[in-house]
Amino acid sequence: MLWIGGQVSTLGIMKAVFLASIVNLLVPLAITGHLLRGRQVVPPERIENGDSCGCTRFERNLMFFMGIGTLVAVPVFKTVTHLPPFMGILFGLGILWLTGELVHRNKVDEEKEHLTLARALVRIDMSTVVFFIGILLAVATLEHSRILAALAARLDQTVAARTSLS
Repeated sequence: MLWIGGQVSTLGIMKAVFLASIVNLLVPLAITGHLLRGRQVVPPERIENGDSCGCTRFERNLMFFMGIGTLVAVPVFKTVTHLPPFMGILFGLGILWLTGELVHRNKVDEEKEHLTLARALVRIDMSTVVFFIGILLAVATLEHSRILAALAARLDQTVAARTSLS
């Protein structure tokens, strides 16, 4: 809202935080450089690109381009369905999940376990994801029922009236 009102600008933010950003870059860099001075850097073990996941080049490319396509299709989804963009992302995630299951359906369970979306979801904090999805759904509901617009208009009238009296 501050951005829309013109009270905050990109250049203003960059000017305000530039010095702090430089300090936050240089201080940890100097400490790390001092602590690691003279130590030999050991590179991590090299993992061969490709066959270690047990999937073909086609499967990797299919999942990659479907993921990118899902992100690109979100504006189209919103335009066609008039639903909030996060619903398009969730729909795309479902399509991606289904595609992954179909592509890897003939593999042994142990071989495809690390390739599934369910395995990736185990590694994230689901309570946080559900919390944010709940907030997004609540705001979308308020917007769809026009309560959000009415509240914004009421606040605009009320706040504008108070500032004009001052």
